[in-house]
Amino acid sequence: MRRTLVLTTLLLALAVASLSFIHGLVDEDKDSVSISETVLYGDKSVAEGLAVDLSAHCDHRLFWDTRYIVGEKPEISTDFVFSQAQRTPKDSGHQIGIHIDHRFGGYGASSTGNLDLEDEPIPIRDVAGRTKPGETRTEVVCIKDYYDYYPIRVGLDRRAEFAINQDTLDHFADFFKIPVHPNHRVEIKVQKDTSGNVRRIEMNPIDDGSVYFEVADALTDSGYFFTLSCLTEDGKLLDTSNIPGGYGIYYYPLHNEGGDDRILTADELRNVFPLDAERARVAGLQTSNDKSRLLLVTLEDETYMLTVIDAETVTKLQKIELMTAYRGSGPVSVGPQFRSLHICDGFLVSQNGDGRFTLLALGPDGRYEVRFRGDFSLNEHLKKVFAYQFLQMDFNGEELAVAAFQDGLSSCSFYLAVYNERGLAYAGQYHHSLDRDRPADHRLGCRPVYYDALSVSWGKKS
Repeated sequence: MRRTLVLTTLLLALAVASLSFIHGLVDEDKDSVSISETVLYGDKSVAEGLAVDLSAHCDHRLFWDTRYIVGEKPEISTDFVFSQAQRTPKDSGHQIGIHIDHRFGGYGASSTGNLDLEDEPIPIRDVAGRTKPGETRTEVVCIKDYYDYYPIRVGLDRRAEFAINQDTLDHFADFFKIPVHPNHRVEIKVQKDTSGNVRRIEMNPIDDGSVYFEVADALTDSGYFFTLSCLTEDGKLLDTSNIPGGYGIYYYPLHNEGGDDRILTADELRNVFPLDAERARVAGLQTSNDKSRLLLVTLEDETYMLTVIDAETVTKLQKIELMTAYRGSGPVSVGPQFRSLHICDGFLVSQNGDGRFTLLALGPDGRYEVRFRGDFSLNEHLKKVFAYQFLQMDFNGEELAVAAFQDGLSSCSFYLAVYNERGLAYAGQYHHSLDRDRPADHRLGCRPVYYDALSVSWGKKS
């Protein structure tokens, strides 16, 4: 026991010594972080004074906070911190997220014993009943043969910071009465061993007869707003006439009953902002930064529209045309190719899947107005990066600055671009010195602290 204790103490001391050595080695060069610039397009002078702030880490123990200011003679400064204990970033995502599905998407399950099919949909149990011991049976079934309405399943995001009971979940399922599409088919495969135990089940959608659900959501201080779109493979909405209030934005109030847990009651779910199911399809739902407004993006007559809604009264404040729609190929892209709505202080940027964007600025009267439109895809260097990476933006009233890491969280180098009403004015690639000579051990490589570890702003901050 004594020898073990002595050995443990020695190992701990050695570990501390190693960390101290790394700290000392890096601390010698902590101010030597450099960023090299490559102009890809345009005149760099339009980006003069643009500040980029970047936070990087190594093994969540070594941290660099760097500010780079664009100019003829760029300014760069870095603060370095060493932490003997690992410091990982906290997830700043939604507090709530409700997932709703019809239980007939593709999935599989296997077991070394006997799978319990009690909670499986009826079609799986039916096919299992016809599967003989030692057999693997595959059938294509029509959901309409088993259900009149989809057996809705509701789940909560793991980050939800409140309790929800089964009665509430059942209420959701009863509220959303979606008739089963007559052509909705799935392929079911059941495998049994020689003793008759179900060892494996699989269910896969059929391309020309599948149905999928889409949920868009937004959280305010008083409640939870969300939309549910039930769609065929070609992007058509299913019948929503059996839902109380029909298709639209649904609302669920949040209550605090004698503690920190928010309890959801089962009788307050309702449609607070009806939509024309024949004309509009929801592409996105978010809130403004102060949560006073709902920002609803819909596809209507092949055009994306933004509806600004007062979150307290749930009344329409504005409706603005964003851009015409683009339709790609394949089952996933038959619907709206809306990419995202970037919500920033004083302005919004609506981004489409094909690279086009619309910038809207908040006027003195509190209303949004379109300032200009552009296209991220016209520059080959920026096309893929701005399409798939997390973007940071700032708008100075005339020019939009956009920044993004070049490889997500894999490297600290980044791209920077400036757009105005005439289009792309400047694009540059910025290579971070922490990306040089990357070690084979991924953990010891320097990387951004998180997706939001990059920010861009006009003008120098004191």
